[in-house]
Amino acid sequence: MVDTPSSCPLDNEELTNVINLGFVLICGFLCFLLQAGFGLLEVGSVRRKNAKNIMLKNIMDAVVSALAYWAVGFAFAYGTSSNGFIGNSHYF
Repeated sequence: MVDTPSSCPLDNEELTNVINLGFVLICGFLCFLLQAGFGLLEVGSVRRKNAKNIMLKNIMDAVVSALAYWAVGFAFAYGTSSNGFIGNSHYF
């Protein structure tokens, strides 16, 4: 038995938002995994005494990047735009 399109509880806009949110979350998860992998790669190429500094540098890189995205990146990506390219609302 084939489901009809009306059996979906979400309309097209809500379904698009759910798919977009899932895509952004998966991409963010992959970025954090890449960050951890690069940290392990760097730690493997330095002396043991410098391992803590390298890992702290990688953690601070992730923290500063997350704060910068919160401050301006979300507004650039999802804010309303007057020129159709960069959003100019939703800062902070």
